[in-house]
Amino acid sequence: NGNYAYFWPRDLIFAAITLDRAGWHSWTDKSYAWLNSTAERPAGWWYQKYMTDGIKMWEQPQVDNTSLIPFGAYHHFLMQGSTSWLANNWDMIKDAAYICSQDSGHADMYYDENTNQMFSWNLWEDQKGEFLYSNATVEAGLRAGATIGYRLGHNSDAAIFVARSTTIHSGTLARVDYFLANYNNPPTVDLQTDGSMLYLALLDPFSVLAATESRMTGVETAVYSYCNMASTGAADTKDLVRRYNGPISYDSYFNGGPWVACTLFHSQYWAEKGSVESSSGAASMNIMKDYKLDRVKSFLGKVGLSAEQIVVAASPDANNFYLEAAWPNTWESMSSIADTFLEFIEPLYTSVNSSLVVEPQLPNSSWSSVGSTLA
Repeated sequence: NGNYAYFWPRDLIFAAITLDRAGWHSWTDKSYAWLNSTAERPAGWWYQKYMTDGIKMWEQPQVDNTSLIPFGAYHHFLMQGSTSWLANNWDMIKDAAYICSQDSGHADMYYDENTNQMFSWNLWEDQKGEFLYSNATVEAGLRAGATIGYRLGHNSDAAIFVARSTTIHSGTLARVDYFLANYNNPPTVDLQTDGSMLYLALLDPFSVLAATESRMTGVETAVYSYCNMASTGAADTKDLVRRYNGPISYDSYFNGGPWVACTLFHSQYWAEKGSVESSSGAASMNIMKDYKLDRVKSFLGKVGLSAEQIVVAASPDANNFYLEAAWPNTWESMSSIADTFLEFIEPLYTSVNSSLVVEPQLPNSSWSSVGSTLA
């Protein structure tokens, strides 16, 4: 990234999950080894942004950089099936689960007993509050940590994580209900519509809400209403999704263009919805493919790389280059593209019981089958 080599723990974990799904487990091993032994964290929590040598660059406590560690570790276990790996990394997993769900000692990350929610910086690193995305990752991290703890025999820690996740869950549901009643006139920035709210349904198998639950369909309706882009001309960004869009704070970063990641959050939501719909799943997969994934593909760079955002101008340059801001972008764009493609088949190989489960999801009637060759 220019003259610097840096990254966020959150991005590293999501990219590691993608690598695991692709079968590159040794690379994922190295990712967690870096988090465990290299990343500087004297305060207990993982910082917002690091250099590759483990020295922190940004010191703000952003809770998802910590809470996603148990979540990612559980996914890694499912892929490579090593209980000894879990045991060797238990101290890291345990530390992450505890610190992401209690006062951190920093004024910008703490547990709010009045709302049963964690306060921290948001996913986009530009606002502080009790965000639905952030607390969804906390719940998922706690539930993953509990599952791992019980497997390893750390029952007392696991019971604490279950209790905390239950409390956080109740606070999140109350906050979702308040959001749905007030998103047209939210009292604070953390309750205005944000594309990251779709992650309430995207942290499988520990998601806060199922994609078809009425609360979740209400959240999606709000996101589509506020964050979905309208047509802008030759570079038609219709159906692409920006980060957030008022009514308190409007996303003006690089002229407020749509984000690849947010569009793919929306795409993956429709895939989740389609996977559980008995009669209309193909229609949901069609939305996921035609209006989201295919739209993102049409704006990729000449060598297939993606960026954070898509330019909203009709003719950005003579070569119709439509990418801007932080490209190539690893998790937020390119690994999200890979994960979205995998939604067509939902592959899950688990070494725990040496099983491979593939559940094809067809997007429309013109696809009669999904084929593959297994060696």
